[in-house]
Amino acid sequence: HSRRAKASNLSADEQESLFSGTIEASTAFTVAPKISGRVREVLVDLGDVVTRDAALVILDDEEFIEESRRAESDLVVTEARVREAESRRLLAERTLTRVQALSADRLTSVGELERSEAELQAAEAALAVAVASVEAARSRLRTALIRRGYARVNAAWSDNSAAEERVVVERWVEPGDSVAMNDPMLRVAVLNPVRAIFAVTERDYHRFRIGQQVQLFGDAFFESSLGTVHRLAPTFSAHSRLARVEVEVPNQQLRWRPGMFARLEVTLDEVDDALHVPADAVVRRGDEQVVFLVEASESGETVVRQIPVQIGLRDGDRLQISLVDGVSLSGEVVVLGHQLLRDGSPITIPGARPGTQL
Repeated sequence: HSRRAKASNLSADEQESLFSGTIEASTAFTVAPKISGRVREVLVDLGDVVTRDAALVILDDEEFIEESRRAESDLVVTEARVREAESRRLLAERTLTRVQALSADRLTSVGELERSEAELQAAEAALAVAVASVEAARSRLRTALIRRGYARVNAAWSDNSAAEERVVVERWVEPGDSVAMNDPMLRVAVLNPVRAIFAVTERDYHRFRIGQQVQLFGDAFFESSLGTVHRLAPTFSAHSRLARVEVEVPNQQLRWRPGMFARLEVTLDEVDDALHVPADAVVRRGDEQVVFLVEASESGETVVRQIPVQIGLRDGDRLQISLVDGVSLSGEVVVLGHQLLRDGSPITIPGARPGTQL
């Protein structure tokens, strides 16, 4: 004896799956000083909103102020030396002109003329050295002023398309702390939108696509959020055999916070005109997967027809199938007693008359 179950045509057969993920900021950067120093003041705290170029941390700048003053003094001295060297060059030039006039009248010696020419050349060389010293002093002053400016650590990011307001999400320094160059002091992030990060297996990976819609659920609130698949990792981890999927989630109300646990519900696939049958209805015959369709013969006897199928998605105890030969399928299929059946085998349904629909 065999027991049977009904197979039904569906206009669209879809499977939804749940994944566990973690919320991350869509964009974040670490605030670090470009110089070493002592923290004089921290102008922001956790949760504060910051804008581009806003001051975040002030370092002690007394050393840099003194350095810039010395550079300014050096510049003044070198500029004075340029003026002195220019005066000596003019004097040497006039002397040479006078000696040349005397030499033309044979009133001075050749040696005196050569000495005057050498003095002019030396004066011109000294002037060139003085001018170069001025440029070096100006460079030192610019460097000192830049280092002095580094004592004021500002919020800066180059992405013009990003949100103009960001939030301080971590703070690692207090006034009085000593910091070295590139030591992390703060972390600033964009919280609208956020990203949900989760991992998928090889089996599920090919069912995702950029722009696909997903639903997110959190433990802290009942309402779901709609997200969009933003990135798919091109490779799988050799250790876990999982691939990273990033979902972008609008977060205007700032309900989602980095580090939160999230459950993601996603429709992995959708197939038009698919069939949905109990999993027990599908059996193997040779190299094929088949179902046995219950139908009435011309004589009125209840028989089965063996139909090859291809297996699709599974949803609990039901399977999505597609027909290999493109034939239509409706009615009922056998779910127990397949080992006794062949194509065209008569069957008896306990509790039902032959040909009766359950």
